[in-house]
Amino acid sequence: MEAMQRLFRALQDYFLPRETNDYKPHSLRHYSALGLLLAVFLVEALLLTSPLLLSTKDSYLAAVLAPAVVELTNEKRAENNEAPLRVNALLQKAAQAKAEDMAVRGYFSHNDPDGTPPWRWFDEAGYTYSYAGENLAVNFFDSAEVAEAWMASPAHRANIVRHDFSDTGVGVARGSYEGKETVFVVQFFGTPPSAVAAPFVPDDIAVSAPPSEEPSVPVDSRVLAEAITMMPNPSFLARFAASPRATATEALIAIMLFVALALVLAVFVKFRIQHPALIRNGVALLVVISVALWFNEETSHLVVEAPDDLTASAISALR
Repeated sequence: MEAMQRLFRALQDYFLPRETNDYKPHSLRHYSALGLLLAVFLVEALLLTSPLLLSTKDSYLAAVLAPAVVELTNEKRAENNEAPLRVNALLQKAAQAKAEDMAVRGYFSHNDPDGTPPWRWFDEAGYTYSYAGENLAVNFFDSAEVAEAWMASPAHRANIVRHDFSDTGVGVARGSYEGKETVFVVQFFGTPPSAVAAPFVPDDIAVSAPPSEEPSVPVDSRVLAEAITMMPNPSFLARFAASPRATATEALIAIMLFVALALVLAVFVKFRIQHPALIRNGVALLVVISVALWFNEETSHLVVEAPDDLTASAISALR
């Protein structure tokens, strides 16, 4: 009980202007302000260096990580009451080969420049399937942006939450597209024949029909989709790996709210007793955080947009 009372008094001294702290809350004193400022700089440093720290293969402005994409995919499936996908080593190999092929040859399409469909990568990796699917993305900053863009597209979302799929593999490769450096993302989906209890006939084509591509509604020009037929509470570092920009923004907003609350308490609890130095510290911190948030928002657009004529597409077939 005495320990709780000491903690309560310490919190009061930290936040509230009182006689015991000379009416100068510790939350806005110079040492606290300096600590908060360092926290802001640390968040920004993590954001700016995250691609280098998390993956040496990704470009400076792209922190798309294959494990994070899988984790986010399974989160979306859980939200839609679907079982998580298993990472299959052969699908992972196939997706990475496709991503590297697009990066080396500079194309962004389900079919390669020779017109070969994506299922060749399944065959070359040795993955046999009854149903298979592919999602593509290019010019994204981080894994969460890729996942959100895919979920915003009906064709991509159908792949992500499709009940028939049981396996997945993700490949990420840096290369050149339209003359500019970027990152290509490939996610393959599949179901081995042994996992299929009964024949499945997609609604949009007959069993005997070959894979045929049909245009869907225009979506984010950085994503493409084709379709044939894990951490519940991730740590801060795991979330940061999945989405550096969003996590950094959340951290900065939390610090901003903390400073704003401290400033309001310092000013209004004892309105007749004001200490300009504390107010300056609080206002300066709010300005620095606002500039950091503005900078993060501005740099989020430092990615190359793909041509506007790219649209999502879907195909369905049985093997």
